[in-house]
Amino acid sequence: MKHILLICVTYRSYGQLSDFLFSVESAAALCPDVHVDVAITDNTPKEESVSVCDDYNHISIKQYHFYDNLGYLGAAQQIYNHNAAQYDFCAISNVDLTLAPDFFSLLLTIDTNTIGWIAPDIYTISDDRHENPYMLSRPSKFNFFIWNIIYSSQFINKIYNILHKLKRENHPTPSHQDIYAAHGSFMLFTKNFISTQPVLSFPTFLYGEEIYMAELTRLSGLKVVFAPQLKIRNTGHVNMSAIPQTQRSKWSKESLIALRNAYFK
Repeated sequence: MKHILLICVTYRSYGQLSDFLFSVESAAALCPDVHVDVAITDNTPKEESVSVCDDYNHISIKQYHFYDNLGYLGAAQQIYNHNAAQYDFCAISNVDLTLAPDFFSLLLTIDTNTIGWIAPDIYTISDDRHENPYMLSRPSKFNFFIWNIIYSSQFINKIYNILHKLKRENHPTPSHQDIYAAHGSFMLFTKNFISTQPVLSFPTFLYGEEIYMAELTRLSGLKVVFAPQLKIRNTGHVNMSAIPQTQRSKWSKESLIALRNAYFK
């Protein structure tokens, strides 16, 4: 029996949360060799928050409300730091996703001996795009210089986003391979990673979590592996849809500066 902790982060997205939990329940029902605990970390303001009923048969659910909005990884690491050590796998996830029914069954077939982070095949319906592999190689100092320029100008940022989308869409899904970083919407860590990184301390509010986790995995001497047999459907960026681009750029730039100073001097 493998024990899995799935930490999902929601912000005013209870409809998507319901669909997400149903998919986790369905996948767990088809894999009797796993026990899945779901920790719902809720950044929704107090006056809008809703308690989720634990009426599932194959997963256990506990809900945590963070009314001050700690951000994506900021909220998730509150649960990870106090609970992940008890588990064989720990995932940090958005809720605008659905897992394939065979997700957990196929996960157990992977030899995780040298692996710290497993990247599933995440297909974003709205963009017709596969999000993984997210980054094949470690960025350079020059990459950070360019990113700083991009996030300092709204015009350049807009052009960059358009070109980035065109570059990645409709490419065939690659095969199983080692990569640098996986997409942040669903990050799945093994016992090896949890043992070497029992405490997360993400330095900023939002964005850059992929590079942060990639550096922790690299420093632990472990691999990030793309496993295309693990299928997830992404219904699309629900938590960020109402945030102005200027604010998102500001958060991105803050994260890039913090990550550059910590790992790329």
